[in-house]
Amino acid sequence: MSKENREHRSRRLRISIVDDNTHKQIWVLRGKRSRIIFSAVSALIVLLLTVYIIIAVTPIKTFFPGYPDAHQRRAAAANAMTIDSLETVIARWEFYSENLMRVLDGSETISIDSLLRRKNVDDAAVTGKDYSQSDSLLRAAAEEAEKFGLHSENRKLPIEGMHFFPPVKGVITQGFDKYTHPYAEVSAPSGSIVMAVADGSVMTASWSDQDKYTIIIQHENDLVSIIKGVGKSTITAGSKVKAGAPVGLIQDPLGTTEAQIIRVELWYKGEAVNPAEYIKF
Repeated sequence: MSKENREHRSRRLRISIVDDNTHKQIWVLRGKRSRIIFSAVSALIVLLLTVYIIIAVTPIKTFFPGYPDAHQRRAAAANAMTIDSLETVIARWEFYSENLMRVLDGSETISIDSLLRRKNVDDAAVTGKDYSQSDSLLRAAAEEAEKFGLHSENRKLPIEGMHFFPPVKGVITQGFDKYTHPYAEVSAPSGSIVMAVADGSVMTASWSDQDKYTIIIQHENDLVSIIKGVGKSTITAGSKVKAGAPVGLIQDPLGTTEAQIIRVELWYKGEAVNPAEYIKF
């Protein structure tokens, strides 16, 4: 009985492929059962790894739904620019219609500068209306803190705790590099309003043929923002600005409506930081 068990354990298997017509063996695999199972599992693993590598490192992955290729990403960026351009065109038509109605009524027309100032006042009014309750609670908390000598001017938040307004709505065309490219290049539609990223004082708003208007604003907490490539400045050096307040317009001096490139820099304690890490463009 034990001899039969030993013969059964040492039994070898054969897997063969035979031509049905000639009965000639085309391929044969001989071995023990454990070896055949190990070979089959190994072949399956190699096959799966090969398929994964082909999908991961070759352009074939773009055929799967939900994975955008380079063309789709470029199309998405172009669509975003088109939407921003349409919003700018609509704003221009609204401005034109309002001035036309004023002319028909015999009233005084408005300029783009007054429109920007009015937009800033309207935004402030909406903010105050929506958040009046929370603002009063915050003011009460601040007054309570002052009783214990916790003055806000003596407390400085790190840059990670600050809230930044996007200077424009656009697409980043070239990213930040601390040593060779200490700024982010942003493409925005012509006619877009440039806004201050935070409260501060305007250090300079000067023009050059190379960079157009360069607007430098000193903020609290040793923070400086620099915006270059602005077509028109609506502020002057020494003036105070609030976060989100208009400081200029993006426009081409030649009058084209193509998208323009501006440079956005953030300097914190004398060192350049990546604007894209704190500002959502």
